[in-house]
Formats: sequence, structure tokens, C-alpha cells
Amino acid sequence: MTEKSSTREAILAGALDLFADRGYSGVGVEELAASAGVTKPTLYHYFGNKQGVFEALVAERYDPFLDELAIAAGYQGDLPLTLTRVVHAFFGFGTREEKIFRMGLAAELTARDNISAQVMAPRLERQHAMLTELFVQAARDHGNMRGKHRLAAATLNATIVAYLRLAADGDLVLDDAAVWQLIQQFSYGIYS
Repeated sequence: MTEKSSTREAILAGALDLFADRGYSGVGVEELAASAGVTKPTLYHYFGNKQGVFEALVAERYDPFLDELAIAAGYQGDLPLTLTRVVHAFFGFGTREEKIFRMGLAAELTARDNISAQVMAPRLERQHAMLTELFVQAARDHGNMRGKHRLAAATLNATIVAYLRLAADGDLVLDDAAVWQLIQQFSYGIYS
């Protein structure tokens, strides 16, 4: 790794810790620079500003999950199988990238005029659109889901997030049994 790339990575690593712990608004540029052992001008050189650091983290660490989710959410006539793939994708991401997951969740829950919410908004919209389209496709085989696409997508997402939060708190193990339980709980509601 070159010195330039290691400096850049150090800034991102420090920023990830700070943003995950305190949210975007709770972190200043001086703290970001100090956490990486660099000066503010060095941080500005690599990222332009605090928003640039946040955008780089999201692009490099959250966007690959969305690509993975797009594949997992591709409905091919078997809703339980597709749901299993989707849940595994979320659980894998939430486990591998717990700090990015927390950072994204904090941004989603903050005021819409917050920079972090604005950076995350198109990604969260894409994520929700993928899940919604899954249920649009599945409604062809499961007529009782017609007209409930957005609600089903939001409910699935919220249920998955709840499981991830329980796991982060040490109250749940994200294994195949948890995947099965989540899908059973969710499916009971959408099939009835």
C-alpha cells in the first residue's frame, strides 16, 4: 500500500469509528483529522471536506451491499427462497460492516436536511425500490399481496433491521435459525 492510499484509508477508518459512534453531526473536521493522525489540510486534500469523507465511506462500503442486494432480491417464482437470499444479504452486510450499517441507520433516522441523510437518501430509496419490486413480482404468484408492495418492503426492511440491532446488542445470533424465524414471522403477515 502506498503512503497516499494508507493515509486515505487511515482517514476513512477513523471517520467510520467516529461517525458510527456519534453520527455525522456529532463529529468535527478536527476530530476526523486527529483520529487519522493527519492535519486538516491533509484531510481536505483527500476528501474536500467532512461531507466528502462521509460520501467516500458510503460509496465504498455501502454501495457494494446494494449491488449484492439487487442480486438477492431478484424474484424467480420462489418467494421463500428469495426472502432467504435477501435476509442473508442483509445479515452478511450488517455483520461484516456493522459500523457502516449503524452509520447508515443513524443517517436514515436523522433530520432530512442533515447532510448524512441527504447522502444516504438515494441509496435507501434504491434499497426500498428493490424490495418493493420483489413484492410487485411476487404478487403475480401471491394475489393477496397486490397493492401492499411498499408496506411489505418497509415491513421486511424494518424486521431485518430489528434483528440486526438485537444481534449487535448480543441478544441474537444471526444464524440459519434466525433467518428462518424472521422469514416465518414476516411471511405469516404477508400470506394472511
